[in-house]
Amino acid sequence: MTNLELHTELDRRLDKAGSPYFTDAEKDGFLNDAMFQFVLKRYKEFETNEQNRQDIAPLVRRVVINTGSTTVGDSRFFKLESVPRFMYILNMAGVFKDTCKGTTITLDYEKSSGSASDPSVVYPPVGTNEYNLFESQEELTLDSTTQTDTSYPTSVMNSIRPLQHDDWYSAQSDPFNKPTDSYPVYRVAGDMGSRRYVEIQSDSKPLAVVMDYLKHPNVIDKTTYPSGVIELPLQTHRHILDIAEKLMVSNVENQFRTQVENIEIKENIN
Repeated sequence: MTNLELHTELDRRLDKAGSPYFTDAEKDGFLNDAMFQFVLKRYKEFETNEQNRQDIAPLVRRVVINTGSTTVGDSRFFKLESVPRFMYILNMAGVFKDTCKGTTITLDYEKSSGSASDPSVVYPPVGTNEYNLFESQEELTLDSTTQTDTSYPTSVMNSIRPLQHDDWYSAQSDPFNKPTDSYPVYRVAGDMGSRRYVEIQSDSKPLAVVMDYLKHPNVIDKTTYPSGVIELPLQTHRHILDIAEKLMVSNVENQFRTQVENIEIKENIN
């Protein structure tokens, strides 16, 4: 459904329920709240079944952080704010130098820019570095420059697993659980500017980090993009409308309940 169609269907449902008038901006707000609730629910049950996987699959993106070639800061760190519309990490792997078992690993993910005049490709535009919604291959280096077809000779790719903060420092001296290039770990923390970053522990700095993540869904904005289409599959639109309708009806009921309570308070005072 387009944004206009979502509004039309919501109006039909609310008219049937005898609800009061809502502005387009208010309806956009309820629809966006409903979509976010739906995504969070599906994420909690992600990969438990095929339905959950398919329902939020368009929000699963990949980013490559070319840590080995960057000159910005320590390549064991990268800022999550630099990742487009970042929401949650799904998995992570690192490319490490290995002269014994290594082969040539090529990462050919490409960043693409969309056109603000075509909301079906990029909706809504958030700047010149917006990613094509239908492009699952993306690359972002630490300093936000585009690089493609990057090869890493005599290297291996190893999964980077999360490590809880309680074990972060003790693991460095633990002979059985010490992070290595073969078994690297990461944690997420914030800097003094409240910006989230990823820190990696391993024997050596990774040459590159590949991360699959869940992105925030693009906002619904009927006024600006009436023909814009939300990223989630068609089978999810009815669920989002159901949640939005409940939120709006609940909002009206709460307002009515508050008015009744105010009248009762005044009567009790008098």
